[in-house]
Amino acid sequence: MNQFALQEIQNKVSGLFSRMAELDSEIRKALGEYSNGKTLKGSEYVGWLGEIYVKYYYDGVLVDDTHEHDVQTATMKISVKTRKGWKSGWRHSSAIPKIRGTASPTHLAFVHLDENFKLDGIWLFEWQELIREKRFEKHMVRKKMRSWIFRLNEKKDALKKVYPFI
Repeated sequence: MNQFALQEIQNKVSGLFSRMAELDSEIRKALGEYSNGKTLKGSEYVGWLGEIYVKYYYDGVLVDDTHEHDVQTATMKISVKTRKGWKSGWRHSSAIPKIRGTASPTHLAFVHLDENFKLDGIWLFEWQELIREKRFEKHMVRKKMRSWIFRLNEKKDALKKVYPFI
């Protein structure tokens, strides 16, 4: 057992983790001001930002986790999927548990943030149109279907980009 190495690692990172915890607390407090009472769980800053941006862009409200959507407006129930960065996977969503049913969203907002969490773009899609066009792909894990994912095609979806619209 190399106790020296353990102590060295701890000495190097403990102060950094303390600073990170302070920043985490500040970020939670700052974003909490925009969450209209919804509890922002975990450390999912990317998802939180996407939901908050869509909430404000469409003048909606955040809904709790018992719903299939994240933001509700007078006319839309929007599921928000947010990705950060420029690596190859940024164009596909995280898991979507189900795509059909009476509780399904009416719209999907795909939000992209740059490496510094700055808003790069918002695309808005009608949920039923995505189903008709077979845009939801099966997400397979060990040869079993686990969920669905959505894949953004920047050229094909250019007219769906609502922010910034060029």
